[in-house]
Amino acid sequence: MALQIPVPKVFAIPITLASAHGLMDLHRSTRDLAPYLALFLPLPARLNGCIFSMFIAASCFHFQADAGARVSIGGHVLFVVAFMTGGAALPLAWSAFTAFYTLVHARRRAQMWYALAPRHARMATAAGAISALAVSLAPMKHFALTRRAQVLVICHALIEAHSVRATQENSGNGSSHRSRVQSGNV
Repeated sequence: MALQIPVPKVFAIPITLASAHGLMDLHRSTRDLAPYLALFLPLPARLNGCIFSMFIAASCFHFQADAGARVSIGGHVLFVVAFMTGGAALPLAWSAFTAFYTLVHARRRAQMWYALAPRHARMATAAGAISALAVSLAPMKHFALTRRAQVLVICHALIEAHSVRATQENSGNGSSHRSRVQSGNV
């Protein structure tokens, strides 16, 4: 059984729009995009649990920058429990996730990228808006966060973690984060 996460359409629309912040990874240097090569690897069924576990771990790590480790881990634990048990808790979990993802996580990333690379940020926002419109017009009631999409999230989290680490290591040498982003050396 594949661990696909069904996303109700009402939540998939804003999540799709907010997910456009990931397109800003394309503004980074080609070398930094190497984790995305994992998208081309075969995903045998025996890796389902591993991919899902790595997805949750990468997501926890990625969101801890916005909310702190305790809040990120606690939120993920509550979401996984709601997902696994279903019932009335699941719409509440989706509501909380969507609010955090759109209003905190993606908003912070958008503000940073609009300051550093406004042209690319506008293109990513337009792509997100077009994608969200397509989701809103689609006849489905649910969308699936597939294993491949989970690998995409893992890659994005790895790239951003590497970028943050590189920025911290280089902060003492006088080069600014803005100049590194503009040159593609993030």
